Amino acid sequence: MRTELKLDPAFLLIVATLLFGGFVVLASASITISDNVAGEPFYYVQRQLLAAAIGLAGTVFCLYVPMSVWRSLSPLMLLAGMSTRPWPPSCSRTPAPMCRLCT
Repeated sequence: MRTELKLDPAFLLIVATLLFGGFVVLASASITISDNVAGEPFYYVQRQLLAAAIGLAGTVFCLYVPMSVWRSLSPLMLLAGMSTRPWPPSCSRTPAPMCRLCT
């Protein structure tokens, strides 16, 4: 049985405002750099828009997956996430001075 999909309008407004504000800040901060590097003033903004669109598609996909699927796959997702992280975390490249695990 499917439950009705309920979206919080206040949360969506906050997310849209932060996303739009981020695009404005990115555009104003990188317009000259991207024009010099790529020859296109909004090169970085276009890349960020593409990343946001991919993220939105992933969000919509995850929204429609039933919760029972997430619950059954959660141990595998935890192991997959843990396997992509270096261990110990501070010893991955340069050991931290306070890290006793690295010595």
